[in-house]
Amino acid sequence: MLIPRPETEFLIERVMKLVQESRESSPLIVDVGTGSGCIAVTLAKQLPLARLIATDASRTALDVARTNAEQHGVLDRIEFLEGDLLKPLAERGLEGAVDVLASNPPYIDEESRQLLQREVRDWEPHDALFGGADGLDFYRRLIAESPLYLKPGGYVVLEIGFSQVDSVSNMVKGGALELVDITPDLQGIPRTLCLRSAA
Repeated sequence: MLIPRPETEFLIERVMKLVQESRESSPLIVDVGTGSGCIAVTLAKQLPLARLIATDASRTALDVARTNAEQHGVLDRIEFLEGDLLKPLAERGLEGAVDVLASNPPYIDEESRQLLQREVRDWEPHDALFGGADGLDFYRRLIAESPLYLKPGGYVVLEIGFSQVDSVSNMVKGGALELVDITPDLQGIPRTLCLRSAA
């Protein structure tokens, strides 16, 4: 089903603000693990000059995303690439080319499986939900690998799960990315991390 969550709006708004504040006339934005395509499709609608790439390891998810893009009239604005996380960028030779990398990766830990709403647990693809034993596997990989593909001063915008802000923030310390800001949701829960590569 790949149902987008309301919290994803904060990620989209943060990416839009970064683009609006930048001097790049046609920024390259990559939506990693696009799922239903809600992030890439919304950004394509709202940022008509941006170039969009949407990646996913699931061909089924990409088919859903393409359908959504077509329904919203932006199919020609988004390049859909199949592959694991950032591998499609490597295959395209996009090292040092990305202005903003956005992702709402799977972040539910295994212990929380039984706490999920039944319709989510039983009907949504598990690959789109679970991020390993502690829910952080995809963050480790994105934070380690994304600097290779960012332009100097490029950004990574990540949606995070409840109570993950400290764990994910600590992954950034001493690395090639720096924490810019944290956006809370309407309940005050930290939900979106904005990171920047060294200029």
